[in-house]
Amino acid sequence: MSLSERVIKFPRVDGQARLIPAGPPAGETTGGQADAEPAAEGALEPAEAERLRAEAYEAGFAQGLAEGRRAAEAEKAEYLRRLGRLVEGARLEHRRILREAEEQLLVLALAAAGHILGRRLEADEQDLVAAFLAEALREAEGATVVRIRVNPQDYDFVRSVVAERYGDLGVLADPRVEVGGCVVETASALIDSAPSERLRQVARLFRQAHELEYRP
Repeated sequence: MSLSERVIKFPRVDGQARLIPAGPPAGETTGGQADAEPAAEGALEPAEAERLRAEAYEAGFAQGLAEGRRAAEAEKAEYLRRLGRLVEGARLEHRRILREAEEQLLVLALAAAGHILGRRLEADEQDLVAAFLAEALREAEGATVVRIRVNPQDYDFVRSVVAERYGDLGVLADPRVEVGGCVVETASALIDSAPSERLRQVARLFRQAHELEYRP
């Protein structure tokens, strides 16, 4: 719209017209009004602003809570791992102590058995010699017995027992054989039935059973 179109002629008393600029037409705004309206539109209502602040607070709280839980779970898992290692270490140490203690007890028991056996050999030697001989011949059953070696102190007794119970088997005096024991020679093996060897066999059996029991 031109300036002339926006001028309003207002009559005066003196007969002369007075020109008065008209305001902007309906629907048009000045620059100040155009700037003020967007600012007013961009301003938030107090309730809306409070709602946004509450949502932001809740989101931050939930995120912090989740991070705290994750950190607590990680700390708990690490604690359980350390506790498991401590328990396993204590269990292994306990087994080691028991194993060493039982081995020492086994040595003492075998020593005591050897001492008792030695006294039995002195007190009832012939019966024990006959028992060791019978056990050795049972182990040699099915094989060809070449000879039986015994300590010279046991030679006469063993020879009489063999002749009475086992027939024609050769008996040889050998000072290397332990008193009370015997060595049965077959075509393929030697069977040592000395008292100390029997104790060693018992010890081996105990140790094997012991190792199986404490095997990890």
